[in-house]
Amino acid sequence: MTCILYFPLSIKLIESINPKMKYLILILSILMIVKLEAQEHFNVDEIKTLDSLLEGNLPDSTKMNLFINEVQVLPPWESRVPFQLAEKGLSYSISVGDPLYIGKMQEMLGSFYDKTSIYDTAAVLYNDALVSFKKSNNLDGKIRCHLELGGIYAVSDNFEKSLNHCYEALALSKKQNDETGTGNAYFGISQTLLNSGRVEEALPNAIKSRNIFLKQNNIYGELRALSYISYCYELMGNYEQAIIILNESIDIVERESDHLDIETRAIQYQTRGSIHSESGKFELGTKDYDKARELFLSSPNPDPQSLNSLNWYEATLLFNKEEYAEAIKLLSKVLKVEKEAKRTNRSHYITKSLSQAYAELNQYDSAYYYMLEHEELSVAQKNHETSMQMEELKTKYETEKKEATIFAQEELITQQKIIQWSVLGFAGVLALLFFQSFRNVKLKKQINEH
Repeated sequence: MTCILYFPLSIKLIESINPKMKYLILILSILMIVKLEAQEHFNVDEIKTLDSLLEGNLPDSTKMNLFINEVQVLPPWESRVPFQLAEKGLSYSISVGDPLYIGKMQEMLGSFYDKTSIYDTAAVLYNDALVSFKKSNNLDGKIRCHLELGGIYAVSDNFEKSLNHCYEALALSKKQNDETGTGNAYFGISQTLLNSGRVEEALPNAIKSRNIFLKQNNIYGELRALSYISYCYELMGNYEQAIIILNESIDIVERESDHLDIETRAIQYQTRGSIHSESGKFELGTKDYDKARELFLSSPNPDPQSLNSLNWYEATLLFNKEEYAEAIKLLSKVLKVEKEAKRTNRSHYITKSLSQAYAELNQYDSAYYYMLEHEELSVAQKNHETSMQMEELKTKYETEKKEATIFAQEELITQQKIIQWSVLGFAGVLALLFFQSFRNVKLKKQINEH
């Protein structure tokens, strides 16, 4: 509604520059206002509709299950609506007091922050959900949260913590013979090892994950594992084997296209394009990237993060082709998106590439500017990691302190129970002795009377 207030002022401003543009701007502005108003009403109506799921006379568990099923599929990068609904759901579940549904709501809200790359908040919510699932003794929820936390800490370069969560998920999955959880855990382990540079250790875990998903006929799981297997071979310099693996992935994608979402199909072409680029087959790489972009843009709700990643891949190809001016255009676009999303871990890589590209064009002022920015971002990244480690130590200390307090209280209760039972036992012995003495006196009295 606010845009309507500024509308006459905008027309006057444009008319002063070029009067002929007035009617074109008028039409475009009206269309934009209509679109904004429709989006606004859609959001309000959607909130009202989904809010109504938490009302009525249905059992709380039924209402919350319906609510979760409807809300968790909403795209969080389009508006704040999914966040608002998830927060409402969390408040409702807390009022009900059921730790299982509190955990599910915390997990759902965490997934929205995860999908929009706000990893710190996502990690806090997943940890809270893990505590709730432990209280409700929900093994599936614990496995999911360990896997999600493993993924977040891997992206944040906190590899030790990531591996701990992945191995915990693996142990829990094996405990209840959960093949999907086991496959996902092996995949998470391979992801973390790969991100930390331990490629030779990552490969066998990715292969284990692939074999489990192949046995299950889990296409999504198999494609994810194959992408990591190919990436391992790529990093090991075995481009031929990497391409063989990715050709296998694309065969699956083309065969199962009716059963796969657009993004999954696009990522396979994007990944193969990156290997063609690294191995110097630029024409094949460009062809794969074009196919990936076509698929991404055909989605009704294209994921901005996926498109930005594709731009980054294409910029790398242009850099490898020594087309530095074109690479700079794409890298600048990618950097803008990453900064807006506050993804420091990606931005400091991109600024380094920009510095190198400008240096190749002998534009040393720009090269120096981006090198300084790269160094600042690197320091910020290290400070962020240090802050996370300090927070982790603080949490660990507080947890241990609570555990020590609980242990001391339990010890005190145990001692009190021992004293109580000792007193009762002593009283019982005294009562027995008294009873025996009484019987003896009575028996002697009977004997004397006879």
